[in-house]
Amino acid sequence: PPHRPPTTKKSKRRPSRRLSGAMRWASALQLLPTAWRVRLPLLCAAVLGLLGVGWVEGSLSPTFWMLGGLWTVLLAMVDAFVEWQVTQPLRAIRAVSEAVATGETAAQMHLNRCDDVGMIARSIQQAGLNLRSLLSDVQSQVGALETASAEIAAASQDLSGRTEQTASSLEETAAAMEQQTATVQKNS
Repeated sequence: PPHRPPTTKKSKRRPSRRLSGAMRWASALQLLPTAWRVRLPLLCAAVLGLLGVGWVEGSLSPTFWMLGGLWTVLLAMVDAFVEWQVTQPLRAIRAVSEAVATGETAAQMHLNRCDDVGMIARSIQQAGLNLRSLLSDVQSQVGALETASAEIAAASQDLSGRTEQTASSLEETAAAMEQQTATVQKNS
């Protein structure tokens, strides 16, 4: 190809398909359960806090152990709060959503929350109610179809019986007409 002079515009390079180090770690974190995704930063904060206290104190003095213990208790309380407010409700939501996905319509959840977790729970519960309503409608439609089918079968049987009677009567009439025709031909 002919030589092109260099331009000042930036070339549009496609991003690499390989994940960078940070992206690999982020995708690996997606494999962790939610509780451990919350605990991991808390554990990192605990270690960094203890290292910070140790650096400020310069030694492992009793103040270090007291502040480290307080920091650890505080982070344990934060972990317990997050477990109680986020992780446990998410587990309950997952259980109900799995039940709804398998067709179990009686699955219920009692979360009195107005936040995002509560709205997700209500949506999944509404999906279960909609499924229950749909199944009830289909069941009533099938019942109506069975009734209509039985009525059609009975009417068909009745019509068949009347058709046989009519055919029998027509045969008798045809036989009588043949006799009359034969009698008329004899007399003529």
